[in-house]
Amino acid sequence: MEITIKALGPRGDGYYESEKETDSNKGQHKNSRIYVDRTVPGDRLKVKTRRNKEGGIQGEIIKILEPSKDRVKAPCLVYDMCGGCTLQHVSETFYKDWKQTLICEALSRQSLQPKEILEPIYIGEGSRRRVTFSAFKQRDKVILGYKKRRSKMINDIESCLVADPEIMKLQPVLKQHLASCLQTGRVVDVLIQKVNGVFDVVLTGEVGQKGSPDLSVMQMAADLVHQTKVARLSWREKFHDECDVIVEKEPIKIKFGSLEIKLPPASFLQPTEVGEAELIKAVVNLLPKEGKFADLFCGCGTFTGPMLKKIKKGSVDAFETNKAAVEALDRDAKLKGLPLKAVERDLFKLPLNLEELNKYEALVFDPPRAGAKNQVALMANSTINTIIAVSCNPITFARDARVLTEGGYEFESIQLIDQFTQSHHVEMVGAFRKYS
Repeated sequence: MEITIKALGPRGDGYYESEKETDSNKGQHKNSRIYVDRTVPGDRLKVKTRRNKEGGIQGEIIKILEPSKDRVKAPCLVYDMCGGCTLQHVSETFYKDWKQTLICEALSRQSLQPKEILEPIYIGEGSRRRVTFSAFKQRDKVILGYKKRRSKMINDIESCLVADPEIMKLQPVLKQHLASCLQTGRVVDVLIQKVNGVFDVVLTGEVGQKGSPDLSVMQMAADLVHQTKVARLSWREKFHDECDVIVEKEPIKIKFGSLEIKLPPASFLQPTEVGEAELIKAVVNLLPKEGKFADLFCGCGTFTGPMLKKIKKGSVDAFETNKAAVEALDRDAKLKGLPLKAVERDLFKLPLNLEELNKYEALVFDPPRAGAKNQVALMANSTINTIIAVSCNPITFARDARVLTEGGYEFESIQLIDQFTQSHHVEMVGAFRKYS
């Protein structure tokens, strides 16, 4: 069939919207959308369609009959077979406008309008310091790359425009080493993070002859850290399991403001150093100079350290689910005598109550994509003067922002900091203030 793409959905895939059709189950009319990956509004296409797992209609391009004025040639040689990036085929102007539109539309659906929309920041290519490859062994050859979009097929990726070039130099060496310890036909995820010029590598999945580290894995790990800039190699069976360190050549440390943290394996870091610096700058500029501060979902202290450095008089309480991260924060704070209290706490199951919240003059929260619905409901009724929200999901950000404004907070500002280059993901910082 022939269709013309109307707009992009939140996942970066274009959609065509048909005339209204009858829903036979309900006897009502509804719009039918066909979603097509890597398309642009205005593209006229010949497509074939199928139902996806969610019950929607997925289109596949057979032929581009007439390209959109905003369509460009993707600069990456492996774009068609790689599932990493989603928006290399659109013009720079369209890309930047669309990312801003994602946030504005999410806010509009909640009837929200900030007093100020700050100048957006876009991070360039070759800056991604964290990647997760999939590794797959066929006979004696290891394929190490990304899964094709909407597919389980793993394609070897020898180049990547968004990843740090040093990571891509490590990739072929890593393939050679993994060949000795992967099981044929078993997929293993390989997390690589570059920190201060060295690499932290975590394998997730079945390795060795029986599915867990054995002599072959230990020998591979020893050779890898000896011959490369890999400082540590760890393993876990499943994504949410704790990591077992196989070999650690040297502690991996990172500075956040007043803190220097010894990173636990697989620690969450912002995907780019430049983006991290811009997020910290945005948050710190919105904070008062003194008072008692809270950092919720603090991780390893990305904002906690700079908050400690900012305050001239006061203290910081940092809350995080991950025990290893909390211990790392506590260890450095005690060593330096910093006014920091690090607390292990699941804020989804046990959010801070009003009595606890009302102790703070300012609060920063950076939750997962699901947002912090229950915690925000309590925050909205607190006496905290300044609340700063950091989010990578416009929909849950807008939902939480609506709750705060209904609780009497003024929506002061929002800023896009686009560190997910060439993807449909966005990052934003919003400021809320309650005036007495």
